[in-house]
Amino acid sequence: MSNALPVVLLAPWMVAVAVSGSVQARPLSPAQRINIAAFMGRESAALYCQGNDLKTAIEKSVIKTMLDQDLDPESMDQIDLDQKEIGIAFFENVFADAFANCPSRARNIWRQMTEM
Repeated sequence: MSNALPVVLLAPWMVAVAVSGSVQARPLSPAQRINIAAFMGRESAALYCQGNDLKTAIEKSVIKTMLDQDLDPESMDQIDLDQKEIGIAFFENVFADAFANCPSRARNIWRQMTEM
């Protein structure tokens, strides 16, 4: 494993923090976490349907979410997709919106997800 991988994974966080100067760390309620995860899922699907590969779509949706919701990396760290309710909100919206808006492209989404 190369040392570049962590930088690639952190790139969306660093760009969002550099672009937005007014963000402040704040604790998020469970409902806020679920709503933010659902928003990220919808944004990921929209970007995926625009022609981005799934990984790029998810990375861009993280940046868009941080900027639109005025969140910093510490707040985003609370959006843990390994938590059942949060993960369901995210993936349910990715799949539902992708299949509703670009069904022919969405047929490949599961394969792309398992390859990430």
